[in-house]
Amino acid sequence: MPVLIIGKLLDNYVDTIIMRQEIQNTIQYIEQTYIGLDNPYWTVSRDTAELLQFLVFVHRPRCVLEIGTSIAYSTLFVASALEDCGGLLYTVESHVERLALAGDHITRALLNNIVVQIHGHAPEILSDIDELWDMVFFDATKMEHLSYIQTIESRLSPHALVIADNVISHAEVMKDYVNYISNHPDFISTTVAIGAGLLVSIKKSII
Repeated sequence: MPVLIIGKLLDNYVDTIIMRQEIQNTIQYIEQTYIGLDNPYWTVSRDTAELLQFLVFVHRPRCVLEIGTSIAYSTLFVASALEDCGGLLYTVESHVERLALAGDHITRALLNNIVVQIHGHAPEILSDIDELWDMVFFDATKMEHLSYIQTIESRLSPHALVIADNVISHAEVMKDYVNYISNHPDFISTTVAIGAGLLVSIKKSII
C-alpha cells in the first residue's frame, strides 16, 4: 500500500486559507491552553487537522461524521471548511468532560449551526444516526475502528472518504482495521505520513 508524504502541498494550501477570526482565536486558545500542556486530551496534530480541512475543501462533502470529538480541535478545522461548502458535521464523543469542553469551543467559534454534537459510545449509537455519509473521520478507541466501518459502510455515499488516525503510531492495535479496509474490494486506500499517520480510503463508485 502506498505511503504519501504531502507536506509541501499542504504548506502551500495553508498559506492560502483564511478562517474566520472567531475560529482562529478558538484554535489558538485550544493550542495554548490544552495542547501546549502535554496534550492531555490526545488531540490530533496541527498538520493532521489542516489536512482534514484541505480534504473537506477539495471533496466538498455535505454530511461528515467524526468519531472522537475530544475537545473539538479537529472539529473546528473540518467545520470551518464545511461553512464554505454548506455541509454539516456530526461529531460523537462518549466522555462527558470532553463533550462539555468541545461544546464550549464550538460555541466560541460560532459553529453551532454547522456542528451537531452527539453524546454516546460510537458502536452503540452509530446505527441510530440516519444519514448518508460523504466523509468520515475515526479518531476514537483504536480497537473499535473495525466495528465503526462495518457499521456505517452501507451508508457511505459513492466516492465517500474514510479517514482513520494513528495507523502509524498505533500500527499493531490498528492492524485489523487497516487490513480490512485496505483489502476491501469497494475501497482504495493509502497511508499518509503526517502526524500519527492517516489511512485515507475512498469508496469506489458503482457504475
